[in-house]
Amino acid sequence: MAVASLINYEGPNNVLVWKSDVTDFNTGTQLIVHESQEAVFFKDGAALDLFGSGRHQLTTNNLPLLRRIYEKLTGNQSVFHCEVYYINKAVTVEMLWGTNAPIQLEDPKYGILIDVKSFGSYKIQISDSRKFLIKTVGTVNKFTAQELQDYFRNEMVSKVKAAIARAIAVNNISILEIAVHQEDIATEVKRSLAGAFEEYGVELKQFIISTIKSSEENLAKLRTIKEARAETLIGATSRKQAMDILGTDYREQETLEIMKEAARHQSDGGLVGLGVGFGLAPAIERTIGSGMAAGADGKTVCPVCRAENAKGAKFCTNCGAQLAAHCPNCGHETAPGAKFCPECGARLSAEITCPDCGTVNAAGAKFCTSCGKKLS
Repeated sequence: MAVASLINYEGPNNVLVWKSDVTDFNTGTQLIVHESQEAVFFKDGAALDLFGSGRHQLTTNNLPLLRRIYEKLTGNQSVFHCEVYYINKAVTVEMLWGTNAPIQLEDPKYGILIDVKSFGSYKIQISDSRKFLIKTVGTVNKFTAQELQDYFRNEMVSKVKAAIARAIAVNNISILEIAVHQEDIATEVKRSLAGAFEEYGVELKQFIISTIKSSEENLAKLRTIKEARAETLIGATSRKQAMDILGTDYREQETLEIMKEAARHQSDGGLVGLGVGFGLAPAIERTIGSGMAAGADGKTVCPVCRAENAKGAKFCTNCGAQLAAHCPNCGHETAPGAKFCPECGARLSAEITCPDCGTVNAAGAKFCTSCGKKLS
């Protein structure tokens, strides 16, 4: 049997592990390891000595682990019976991944079930040659990047699916907006995969999500719902619709703002004059409170704009506010907007609710201040 004096390997970059055909060699044999390689010596299934890049002369001095097995060697005539594996330590070219089946989930913003698919790429580098050989390669003569890709495919896809579903649910992201979150999701997936790869002596150098998408049918449904919601908001032109959408706090806030504005411009129509256009005159009158003040010579002072009116006037000549009302039961004079007579307690005329839009109007109103509906 010929005994080798040189061990070397030069092969394609997609080969991660190559087992040398040389199994018998003398002490003094030259071992050449290229810059992006490592060489591991195996004896009886055990990973022994490890060599980095360079030219190495195999002697008992630089094979300390193997020397324990071969205690008595006689110069250059002693022969080693070992297996040599070359490990490609370069970062691999991009390897592709993709979800093997759609992810079924509910779009959190629009409430419909959708299917989601995702695709991308990744790069790895062998970080621990011994661990990688023992856990992944076994006894094969060659192990390629494609075989590694197949080896990790199921675990990778499982973690990608979980990360995408979690990101959509936790962050309330619609699939229509998912593109801007792809980088964050990819970072999360890489972090969750790192431990799994490291267990096999592999470092995940890069993980990219190229696309996360749903079917055109699902996207069309989502766009239809989104457009319908937008039209509903745009169409809310009346005050009643705006208050229904924005809530009752909006009405209360607006009432206060109108009152403040009226206080600054009393001579421009008064508080009620500002409020009538918004259907808020009754609310403003109740906010201010009832009651009128008597002016000089018995004239009636408007409680809203403080203008003096002739005695007995029912409406203010300056702002149009109601000045006086009388109880239909006892004839006692009552304040505008009062619901009960302060003299006999009889109920005064009730407010009128618009049958179309639901706005509450002042007693005696003939038309709704919100939608203009004629009131009976």
